[in-house]
Amino acid sequence: MKKRMACMLALLVVGMVAIGCGGDKQEPQASVSPSPAQGDVARDPLNGSTEVHEYKPIISTIDNAEQARPQEGIQAADIVYEMQVEGGMTRLMIVLNSEIPEQIGPVRSLRQYYAQVAQEYDAVVSHVGGPHNGDVLDIYKYLEKNPIKVRVDGLYDSKRIYRVSERKKPHNAMLDTKAALEKYDYTPTVRSFPFDPAYVPTDGDATQVTIEFAANGFDVTYTYDAATGLYTRSQGGKEHKDALTNKAVTVKNIIVQKVKYTNYPGGQLADVIGSGEATVISNGKKTVGTWSKKSATEPTVFKDANGNEIPLQPGNTWIHIQPDNLSLTCE
Repeated sequence: MKKRMACMLALLVVGMVAIGCGGDKQEPQASVSPSPAQGDVARDPLNGSTEVHEYKPIISTIDNAEQARPQEGIQAADIVYEMQVEGGMTRLMIVLNSEIPEQIGPVRSLRQYYAQVAQEYDAVVSHVGGPHNGDVLDIYKYLEKNPIKVRVDGLYDSKRIYRVSERKKPHNAMLDTKAALEKYDYTPTVRSFPFDPAYVPTDGDATQVTIEFAANGFDVTYTYDAATGLYTRSQGGKEHKDALTNKAVTVKNIIVQKVKYTNYPGGQLADVIGSGEATVISNGKKTVGTWSKKSATEPTVFKDANGNEIPLQPGNTWIHIQPDNLSLTCE
């Protein structure tokens, strides 16, 4: 009798819970797909937050010449790529989703290897032109064969990318992100990263990180602050600021992805499809492993020495596509 009574009580509780859940209606959100949950926690696919945002990223190439700094919108980005361009200088490519400022920039031209990384995200991609010279480097010939679903090209779209008078040309092309978001007439496939706040890197200290690039004034330094759990970014010996915050850029996760760059007359290409060495850095520590990417539309995967995918800490991530003959120093 006692056993039967216990069963009846259990069924009653289950029924009450079901009724309570059914009465609490929520509006559906299109294109919201969390990162694979750690335990029972759903996380945003690009920054690992427990607040999962609708997936409609804006990607833009961003000028990183000294005359272009401080840029607008780099601190807001969930993911930032830094890659070398001609002359050993670097250019950024930002992925904005959880927070999208009204205006970002300065926007610059696109390269094939930037496009190959951007294609992982199935996003609206903005840029101002790109190389036209020769079959090898020509970005438009590449895009004819390997199209990005939706692009905003400032050479042909002055509504969304315009020049401002307070900056000097060519460092003054800015993107109207609200107008760029209007280009979404499709539901994008979500690109997600693994996140685990409990993960602790085990391959040594990384409280002071220096990433070498070929041109003078482009080496990057990150300094870790244990109190905040963030790295402060400097470039060329100066704090790297965002014009919208007027503060030095802070970063939660740092990834250094070693690739081969090949020079051609008038430019270069980088082998971002393939595999190589990678270091993932967070919380003052590092994990040394590998990266791999099967095709332009496939995600880049970062794994440790045992072949396990390396989790990131919730927060923003800067990924540095560094020439494989240059140095990374972690202290």
